[in-house]
This record gives sequence, structure tokens and C-alpha cells, in this order.
Amino acid sequence: MRLTGPPGNPMGAGAMMRLKFGPRFGPAREVHAGSGYWSQDSSIQVLGMPEPPTQLWVRWPGGSTIITDVPAGARAVTVDRKGALAPAVAADSSR
Repeated sequence: MRLTGPPGNPMGAGAMMRLKFGPRFGPAREVHAGSGYWSQDSSIQVLGMPEPPTQLWVRWPGGSTIITDVPAGARAVTVDRKGALAPAVAADSSR
């Protein structure tokens, strides 16, 4: 999962996300920009999937929340602050 934040926070640092599986939510994951001297965390959040997810819940910095449906079969999605999905960019496997 990848978040697209506002211009001052393009990777959505500080946001919390959870996948929903049927009637229940999975563990929460918080987006960090870095956790130590000269560190940088990935903007892509890897979330475990015990079964296909149905929705993604996000609480953005500032407190606004969205719930977005996850397309069936999706393995990667990008979500903006309004809950709109964008196609995820696949990693280049030719390297």
C-alpha cells in the first residue's frame, strides 16, 4: 500500500492504515519518514493478508479518515487523501 499525501507530506508520513478482511480489521501500520540519524523509511507499506482484503482504512495526520474499497485481486494500491485509487507502479523485474 502506498499513500499520496499533500504537497508538504507527499508520502503521508504520520498516517495510520489498516486493511479490512470481511467484518474485521487487520493490524494498524503507521507511515514513518525515518526513525534515526540518516535513516529513511520506504513509502510503500507491506501489510500481511491472511485473506483477500475488502477495504483500506486510513487516518491521515490531522485526524481525517477515509475507507476505500480494495479492488478484487489487487496486490498493490496507491490511495490519495480523498480515497481515490491510482494504479500501483510495478517494480522493474528486468534488473
